[in-house]
Amino acid sequence: MTLRMVGGSISQMIASITAAGFGVMALATVGVHFRATGFAITVCFGLGQGMLPIAGYNYGAGKKERAGEAVIKAGLAAIIWGIICWLVFTLLSGQIMNLFNTDPEFLAIAVPSLSIFAYGFFFSGPQTTLSYFFQGIGKGWESIIIASSRQVIFLIPFLLILPRVIGLTGLWVAYPVADFLAFALTLGWLIVEFRRQRIPFRLTNPKPTTQATA
Repeated sequence: MTLRMVGGSISQMIASITAAGFGVMALATVGVHFRATGFAITVCFGLGQGMLPIAGYNYGAGKKERAGEAVIKAGLAAIIWGIICWLVFTLLSGQIMNLFNTDPEFLAIAVPSLSIFAYGFFFSGPQTTLSYFFQGIGKGWESIIIASSRQVIFLIPFLLILPRVIGLTGLWVAYPVADFLAFALTLGWLIVEFRRQRIPFRLTNPKPTTQATA
């Protein structure tokens, strides 16, 4: 969690410095994006923190099917939330940006950039939520790597490279690309761990039946 926060602070600093090189309006746009991310991701932090003790307890008790059920349900809820956020920030991008600044120069940059930025909500929410599974089952190093993958492994390098290659658009593209790669890493690692631990991929698990004794 600490490494995730440190990585987030560093990535925000790099994004702000990069945006400032493109002008005041680009810098103001980055500030709005940070707020949008905070709004969307907070719910997924809550989902992950709620799922963590349930998955951890059931895993420790040998009830792996229930641990898997908790993870899958939390991940599905995060996906639905990400879709809702994407719809809101895409369909209402103009209205949202108008709440912060009505300057036409600002809106010319901010509205299309928010539509690009919002694609990351498909992946950032589920990635954040699912990463708590590894912490719940006591996989320390795996949890650290996966939790910090978006900010440290993917986002920071893309923030340093893409704006130099494709300009200001690269700054906005860096976020959904990093979100997608972090989600792919998390999902792949989760699938491997589920198979290794023989955890079933089921949204619900059948309740045990009791046989009547004569």
